Amino acid sequence: MRPLGSNIRGTTQKGQVILLYATAIYQPEHFAAGKTALYPETKDERVIDWYTHTYPGDKPGRRINPSITFEQALSAVPMGTGFCSLLGVDDFVLRTRVFVELARRAHVPYSAIDNAYVLRQPIGFRPSWSGCPSKEV
Repeated sequence: MRPLGSNIRGTTQKGQVILLYATAIYQPEHFAAGKTALYPETKDERVIDWYTHTYPGDKPGRRINPSITFEQALSAVPMGTGFCSLLGVDDFVLRTRVFVELARRAHVPYSAIDNAYVLRQPIGFRPSWSGCPSKEV
């Protein structure tokens, strides 16, 4: 059993390395069943719910706009600094963490998201929320 606040390293059935942050009581049957997250991950999940669950001690995360979903956040990336206004927080570390999670969930390269933000241009990939690889457009 791991204490709360510790990192848990594991692998998925496909051999991908995962890191989980223990914010709930560790339940061996949860991981034995092949589950890699303690909450559902969808494009409709609110960014603030994921962020405060994953980074519970991060105070700027509490200021994230409570209505923004991951799908809305990904659509707002090409707005550049307007993305931060929509998110409600202009913090480099927080923005990077959200971009990494967006890339993971939408199966889009992180570099495509970062470039779209910096250059204020479309991402260049059609996101795949279903888990299939994304398509370059």
